[in-house]
Amino acid sequence: MVASRHAKGLASNGPIMMALEPRLMFDGAAATDLTFVDHDTNTGALDGALAIAGTSDNRTIYVGSFRGDSILVYSRDTSTGALSLKQTITDNTGDNTGLQAIQDFSISSDNKFLYVVGRHDDAISIYSIDDTGGANHGELTFRRVIHEPTHLNGVSGVVVSSDGKSVYTASRASESIRVYDRNEITGDLVFVEDVTETSISTETGISAADTLEHVFNMVVSPDGRFLYATSVNSDTLLVFARDADDRGKLSLVEYFRDNDSTGTGGTEISDFNQPREIAISPDGKFLYGVAAEDAAITIFKRNTEDGTLTVS
Repeated sequence: MVASRHAKGLASNGPIMMALEPRLMFDGAAATDLTFVDHDTNTGALDGALAIAGTSDNRTIYVGSFRGDSILVYSRDTSTGALSLKQTITDNTGDNTGLQAIQDFSISSDNKFLYVVGRHDDAISIYSIDDTGGANHGELTFRRVIHEPTHLNGVSGVVVSSDGKSVYTASRASESIRVYDRNEITGDLVFVEDVTETSISTETGISAADTLEHVFNMVVSPDGRFLYATSVNSDTLLVFARDADDRGKLSLVEYFRDNDSTGTGGTEISDFNQPREIAISPDGKFLYGVAAEDAAITIFKRNTEDGTLTVS
């Protein structure tokens, strides 16, 4: 099973979740076959459902609603894949804030924290996850919110590194990737750096003009050494090396650009107009990217040593 932005965290030996609108569930009995199991048409709280993630113990599923400004917490039957709604969290109720227009979220590898980005709040909200194994297992408790109207302007993506030490956000209006150092005990975040077109050019001497316009999606390689990001309006896919020994800082390795793009630089490839989602195979050998305007999927072979990509 390829891990994707909207279906994060589920182990590959369980039923597969696919969520758009309404939420649908399928049984992945065979490697390539799906059998419909159930669906949920909670049109209020699920209105505009954009994000989905599952804990690695396969017991809990989280769904984020863009128009409903809500997180829905489902317990999952590990035998059948069936879901039961346990908790609904809505923006500006109780302590909960920063959830306006939920675009994405990511779970820490230890299943203890959920990081949620609200695009219209320019915010990242941090929730602790109940992992006691009791009746409240998987339920969320609000910890804190980080509002950054300038540096998280239009935040659209978030990912926790596989080693749990870093959190990265992608902000479409800020045209930047923000790097946070993560406290693995408390889940709290400390700002490290902003990766922008200017900072890339300054650090590497490589012209990075028009590479991060509407930066959208990010994935971290299974070994935690590289981060990959798409930019919708720049028609680019960027490859960064990640320094785990220096608070997760990023350095540009290379980037690809659609051959019809108005920008310059990078390696030109075809059928990559407005790339959005990307996913890495569990063995780390392939990366897949979909381009909305070209109605295409591109398969990249991935060098697991240096992180570089080659179009398959």
